[in-house]
Amino acid sequence: MRSRAPWQWTLTRAVVGIAAVVGVALSVGVVTGARGVGQPTPDATAGDGRQSEHAARRFVRALLCLGLILLPEYAVIVLVLGAFRGWLLSATRLPHHGLLIVVLAAVVGTLIVVPTAGEIPILQGLALLGASSGTLGALLITLPAVSVPGAAMVVRSFGWKATATTTVVVIAAGLLGATVLSLL
Repeated sequence: MRSRAPWQWTLTRAVVGIAAVVGVALSVGVVTGARGVGQPTPDATAGDGRQSEHAARRFVRALLCLGLILLPEYAVIVLVLGAFRGWLLSATRLPHHGLLIVVLAAVVGTLIVVPTAGEIPILQGLALLGASSGTLGALLITLPAVSVPGAAMVVRSFGWKATATTTVVVIAAGLLGATVLSLL
């Protein structure tokens, strides 16, 4: 028998998800002083053979860097977080259903990595164990959005300000998700 998530989860994720995407984009733009996409550089649009050779070398170098540095780094971080994931998630279902546990759920949900669509079975299990709707709403938004391994992968490209701002806004969106799901 296949179980489904309640319609309230879908509505919460849609509404708060859109707000989170817009909120992250605006917040990162404000914090980093981004002004939008500029005109392409002349060397990016040049058509001579030397430029394409240079671009091919840069691509191969970036690919090697990803394969030799980023992938092992990601694997180690996922392994370490995976060792503590059960304990972290079990902390979010403490008998206390107050604001503190919802904030803890938003922070924990932002830190750990779960496979794509893996948060739904986790949330269904927590719901069966009696987790509050606030806890479920916070995890519903934060689990698929950001994780420590994801942040570690992009911080070199986006910078620490953009990465930290994204993380904070996702935690805030998790708290908004907790509020919305609690009201539905």
